[in-house]
Amino acid sequence: MLDISVSSVEKLHRHQICPIVLLIKFKSTKQIKEVKDTRYPLDKLSGKAAKEMYEHCLKLEVEYRHQITAVIPAGVNIAYMCTQVKAAIDAEHNKSQWVHIS
Repeated sequence: MLDISVSSVEKLHRHQICPIVLLIKFKSTKQIKEVKDTRYPLDKLSGKAAKEMYEHCLKLEVEYRHQITAVIPAGVNIAYMCTQVKAAIDAEHNKSQWVHIS
Protein backbone atom coordinates (compact mmCIF):
# COMPACT_ATOMS: atom_id res chain seq x y z
CA MET A 1 0.00 0.00 0.00
CA LEU A 2 1.33 3.37 -1.02
CA ASP A 3 0.11 6.87 -0.35
CA ILE A 4 0.93 8.62 -3.62
CA SER A 5 -0.12 11.76 -5.44
CA VAL A 6 -2.67 11.86 -8.21
CA SER A 7 0.05 12.74 -10.72
CA SER A 8 1.82 9.50 -9.78
CA VAL A 9 -1.35 7.54 -10.53
CA GLU A 10 -1.50 9.22 -13.94
CA LYS A 11 2.13 8.24 -14.62
CA LEU A 12 1.40 4.63 -13.68
CA HIS A 13 -1.54 4.58 -16.10
CA ARG A 14 0.67 5.93 -18.90
CA HIS A 15 3.00 2.98 -18.32
CA GLN A 16 0.03 0.59 -18.45
CA ILE A 17 0.18 -0.13 -14.73
CA CYS A 18 -3.30 -0.02 -13.26
CA PRO A 19 -3.14 0.74 -9.53
CA ILE A 20 -6.02 0.19 -7.16
CA VAL A 21 -7.01 3.69 -6.05
CA LEU A 22 -9.19 3.85 -2.96
CA LEU A 23 -10.89 6.95 -1.59
CA ILE A 24 -11.85 6.86 2.08
CA LYS A 25 -14.87 9.13 2.20
CA PHE A 26 -16.11 10.84 5.33
CA LYS A 27 -19.63 12.23 5.67
CA SER A 28 -18.57 15.38 7.52
CA THR A 29 -15.78 17.19 9.31
CA LYS A 30 -17.32 16.01 12.57
CA GLN A 31 -16.88 12.39 11.50
CA ILE A 32 -13.21 13.04 10.68
CA LYS A 33 -12.65 14.49 14.15
CA GLU A 34 -14.31 11.47 15.78
CA VAL A 35 -11.97 8.91 14.25
CA LYS A 36 -9.82 7.41 16.95
CA ASP A 37 -6.63 5.40 16.59
CA THR A 38 -6.28 3.32 19.75
CA ARG A 39 -2.49 3.51 19.46
CA TYR A 40 -2.63 7.30 19.95
CA PRO A 41 -5.52 7.96 22.37
CA LEU A 42 -4.49 11.54 23.17
CA ASP A 43 -4.11 12.78 19.59
CA LYS A 44 -6.91 15.10 18.52
CA LEU A 45 -7.48 16.78 15.20
CA SER A 46 -8.41 20.45 15.17
CA GLY A 47 -11.63 21.61 13.57
CA LYS A 48 -9.68 23.62 11.01
CA ALA A 49 -7.53 20.61 10.01
CA ALA A 50 -10.62 18.38 9.76
CA LYS A 51 -12.36 20.95 7.55
CA GLU A 52 -9.32 21.24 5.27
CA MET A 53 -9.09 17.44 4.97
CA TYR A 54 -12.80 17.15 4.20
CA GLU A 55 -12.76 19.87 1.53
CA HIS A 56 -9.62 18.41 -0.05
CA CYS A 57 -11.25 14.97 -0.20
CA LEU A 58 -14.35 16.40 -1.90
CA LYS A 59 -12.16 18.18 -4.44
CA LEU A 60 -10.15 15.03 -5.19
CA GLU A 61 -13.31 12.98 -5.62
CA VAL A 62 -14.76 15.41 -8.16
CA GLU A 63 -11.58 16.06 -10.13
CA TYR A 64 -10.27 12.49 -10.22
CA ARG A 65 -13.43 10.38 -10.11
CA HIS A 66 -12.28 8.58 -13.27
CA GLN A 67 -9.17 7.28 -11.48
CA ILE A 68 -10.82 6.09 -8.27
CA THR A 69 -11.29 2.33 -8.19
CA ALA A 70 -13.53 2.21 -5.11
CA VAL A 71 -14.91 4.53 -2.45
CA ILE A 72 -14.66 3.28 1.13
CA PRO A 73 -17.25 4.76 3.50
CA ALA A 74 -15.39 5.99 6.55
CA GLY A 75 -16.41 5.32 10.10
CA VAL A 76 -15.19 5.98 13.59
CA ASN A 77 -13.70 2.49 13.92
CA ILE A 78 -10.32 2.27 12.15
CA ALA A 79 -10.29 -1.54 12.33
CA TYR A 80 -13.59 -1.65 10.43
CA MET A 81 -12.26 0.75 7.78
CA CYS A 82 -9.23 -1.51 7.36
CA THR A 83 -11.48 -4.52 6.73
CA GLN A 84 -13.37 -2.46 4.13
CA VAL A 85 -10.09 -1.53 2.43
CA LYS A 86 -8.99 -5.17 2.40
CA ALA A 87 -12.35 -6.27 0.96
CA ALA A 88 -12.11 -3.65 -1.82
CA ILE A 89 -8.57 -4.75 -2.68
CA ASP A 90 -9.58 -8.43 -2.67
CA ALA A 91 -12.52 -7.64 -4.97
CA GLU A 92 -10.23 -5.82 -7.41
CA HIS A 93 -7.70 -8.66 -7.37
CA ASN A 94 -10.44 -11.12 -8.33
CA LYS A 95 -11.42 -9.12 -11.42
CA SER A 96 -10.05 -10.00 -14.82
CA GLN A 97 -7.41 -7.66 -16.18
CA TRP A 98 -6.80 -7.06 -19.86
CA VAL A 99 -3.15 -6.70 -20.70
CA HIS A 100 -1.84 -5.50 -24.06
CA ILE A 101 0.67 -7.81 -25.71
CA SER A 102 3.60 -5.84 -27.05
